[in-house]
Amino acid sequence: MMRSISALERTNPPPRRKSCAACIKAKRRCDNGQPACLRCSRRRITCQYPSNSTGGTGMATAPATPGAEITALVPSAQVPSSDAVAENHMPTWTQPQDSRPSYATAPLQDMADTDNLSNAEILWDFLPPTTVTLGGHSASASLTPAAQQPTPAPPAFSVLSNSSTLRTVEIVAKIIDTRLLYGLEAIKAAPRQMVLEMQTPWAHASLYREGMPRCMLDAVGCCALYMAKTEANAAVVFSAIDARVRDIAGEPEPAAPAEKLARAQALLLYYIIRAFDGDISARAAAERSRPALENATLSLLSYMTFDRPDGETSCGGGDGGAGGGGALTERRVLPLHPIGPTRDFWASWVLMESTRRTFLTTFITLQMYRLLAGDLPLDCDPNLYLCHSWTLSAHLWTAADAVDFAVAWRDRRHFVSTATNLARIITEAQPDDYDTFGKIVLTGSLGIEESKGLFASRGGVL
Repeated sequence: MMRSISALERTNPPPRRKSCAACIKAKRRCDNGQPACLRCSRRRITCQYPSNSTGGTGMATAPATPGAEITALVPSAQVPSSDAVAENHMPTWTQPQDSRPSYATAPLQDMADTDNLSNAEILWDFLPPTTVTLGGHSASASLTPAAQQPTPAPPAFSVLSNSSTLRTVEIVAKIIDTRLLYGLEAIKAAPRQMVLEMQTPWAHASLYREGMPRCMLDAVGCCALYMAKTEANAAVVFSAIDARVRDIAGEPEPAAPAEKLARAQALLLYYIIRAFDGDISARAAAERSRPALENATLSLLSYMTFDRPDGETSCGGGDGGAGGGGALTERRVLPLHPIGPTRDFWASWVLMESTRRTFLTTFITLQMYRLLAGDLPLDCDPNLYLCHSWTLSAHLWTAADAVDFAVAWRDRRHFVSTATNLARIITEAQPDDYDTFGKIVLTGSLGIEESKGLFASRGGVL
């Protein structure tokens, strides 16, 4: 009985097309092109396929076809003939007439070694027709002839070509070196000083003696953690700081003046740590927290009072004042006994002077950072003018208790500094009248070298 054709086909299936010997040896993909595959054609080597005869072991040999000239930047839109399937299976490229170097115009001969092709390059011929936008030009990946393909424009780089801009950068660098360096170093040292001494140039040593709000406790803890920062634990340190900043930003604004001040000082310490650390991500985080710092500082105006050189007091808002409305004046007499009224006045003065200095330091710090970051042109921050005065007197600022404060108030001269009388104060004040905050303002106004000379001329050291 003769077997059916279907049975014969099942027992003798047609042979599977196999890769040529060269592609098998190189372990590369073969397109089974006839009479020779694309890889052998490009390499001009003999292309040998296994014989299709059943049980045969011979190889069907085809001479390598001459390598097709690289004639198009992208695949041609013409439908290839059956004899040219292998040639059109991968896109062909050409060297354009324009000799400018470009990634898009590099000849394929430099990268046609299929032994080094990446997976992305091997999959090129399976990608669907698409339009790719590069450098502002759109180019069809399959249907645009090479002659119509626009040459991508070279990338544009922003350069400091303007001589006036370069001159401005030089001036800024000189300002930092000659005027701001003293203040910058003092501000950068504040987190460490807060941990070791419980004070900064803007936070009085007795400000938190009776108790420290929770936000400031967290800030001091983060400052101590930052002092122990190493390369291994830096991520954890900054993560802890970020968490504390988010906590403060998410809480409602406190009502008590001391709580408002602690909130602003905590955010200022966090900003100083991150802005001047040198870590790029930390500086970016500091920039994101800037609005919260500004808002917390501006909220201090609701209760801040300002002393005037003539002995009067002006209120920036609210009804709070030093000593229940008493002004810091040169004519006021502070009794040494009983000490109670003097103690109350001193406590109010510490709160108000710390508030005024915190306000000024915040916006001075923000201006310094903008200058260091090259944010030009740099104008004076108008918020600085919202703080109308502060007190210059190292003897009052460093007084350890109410008695020392009353004695300094009685025996030593102090200056209420405003935007209009700084020149007169510089003329009259002695070197021992300046505390660190006063030196920050002085060096920023006169310059570091000039301030050093001023102190030396009066028997002092900057």
